[in-house]
Amino acid sequence: MKKDKNIIFYPSGHGFGHAVRQIEIIKEIFKYNIENKREHKVIVRTTAPEWVFTNSLGLFFKKLYPSRAAEIPLWFSYSRSLNDVGTVQSDSLNMDIGATYEAARNFYSNFKERAAMEAEFIKSSRADFVVGDIPPLAFAAAKLAGVRSAGVTNFSWDFIYEEFAAENKGFNEIIDTVRSGYEKCGMLLKLPFACPLPAFKNISPVSMIARKPYISKEEALKILNMAPAEFEGVTTVMISFGGFDTGGIRHENLSGYAGKLMFLTTIAPAAGEKYPSNVKFIDTSSGAISFENLFTVFDIIATKPGYGVVGDIIGADSTCLFTDRGRFREYEYLVDFLKKHTRSSVYISRNELLNCDFEPRIKELQSQIKKPEPIDTRGAYECAMAIIE
Repeated sequence: MKKDKNIIFYPSGHGFGHAVRQIEIIKEIFKYNIENKREHKVIVRTTAPEWVFTNSLGLFFKKLYPSRAAEIPLWFSYSRSLNDVGTVQSDSLNMDIGATYEAARNFYSNFKERAAMEAEFIKSSRADFVVGDIPPLAFAAAKLAGVRSAGVTNFSWDFIYEEFAAENKGFNEIIDTVRSGYEKCGMLLKLPFACPLPAFKNISPVSMIARKPYISKEEALKILNMAPAEFEGVTTVMISFGGFDTGGIRHENLSGYAGKLMFLTTIAPAAGEKYPSNVKFIDTSSGAISFENLFTVFDIIATKPGYGVVGDIIGADSTCLFTDRGRFREYEYLVDFLKKHTRSSVYISRNELLNCDFEPRIKELQSQIKKPEPIDTRGAYECAMAIIE
């Protein structure tokens, strides 16, 4: 029998999407432990919040493997560390390109020293394998430590930064450094609807990683302390933007939809703000419910396209209103995927979104319901097997 592995995961701390898809892989590793009497262990090294991992893993295994849930903390540990800078966001919809340049320049100016320090962490952790999504630091450090590595992604940061290099040539040096890290990746597990990934040498396509609800609507409403009667005869819309706020959405305008539309939101009210009666705030950091299970409660999600939420929409066979993300080059690939693989996806302009002018777009969305093109969603299992076997 092959020995059990110590695996370090490096998900980017940019938003929640990188963390979400790595959690799905970690779930598959721990399911494998349970079903095959193994003891593979995972360390997560990131600035994404610890609760994103512990809540999701804890809720999943308590529900589906209750007799073994106590073992999860023995297999999982979290280490907060900056592994890349991604892009600097002033809010969910707006990037600060100047601040992104300064953050990336500062981070990558001493990249070799960072990689050497991280290699020492890898060695001191007795790691057997490193997984990156998709910080170049993970692969550069793994190479120095003499440890095998794999990347899991549909885009890379050099591709994102290329968009900004025309107006700021300083990005070119950053791009070169980023690619030097990616070139050290042992194997790239390429997800569907991928952007160009020229820096990676050994590429293996895998299926989509998608979360799926695992509790009923009745269970979800009970956890949320919401009465089923509140949702009768209305269309329910979730407003969610991946760990950021929306920079000025006017929730007070939603009161005009009372009796027709119910809104759930993961955006906490601002100081002194009170939401209308048909708007319910859900604190996903509380540990009461995992985000994918909210899809049993609402009919439509209003969001920006990111890999994590696109996977959730497809996994739950839901519908969505999406707005643009500015100059984030992954956007067009995700929109194309939404159009093909969801029952209905409709663009809502930023102005409509911020003013909560939902009704015209919802009517358009509901008029375009179709049977989506099928897609294999076993990517998390495929990645887990590639890592541990």
